[in-house]
Amino acid sequence: MYFIIEVNNNMCKKLGIKHGGRKSLIDTRAQQAHKLQQKKTLINTKVVSLNNFIMKLLESFTANVAKQLLLLCSSYALVLSKLHCISSFNVLYIAIYSAWFII
Repeated sequence: MYFIIEVNNNMCKKLGIKHGGRKSLIDTRAQQAHKLQQKKTLINTKVVSLNNFIMKLLESFTANVAKQLLLLCSSYALVLSKLHCISSFNVLYIAIYSAWFII
């Protein structure tokens, strides 16, 4: 009996709590588990925030590339129009079709 009480006292001293029997040890473990859960939640929140940032960045990059590609294909279609290879009504159609084909 004395040995068990001494072990509990030593464990309480290591954990930095006043000896209050088994209940205080259980409470301490519950608090540690709660703190660990809070840290996991914080890490998950940061990961989700980073994923959202990366997705927005990729969407922006993709949109900019698509705009540049459409401008390039429009220029190509306009050059063909000036060379009278195609009618001016087909310029937009060819620009969009060319951009879609490249993608």
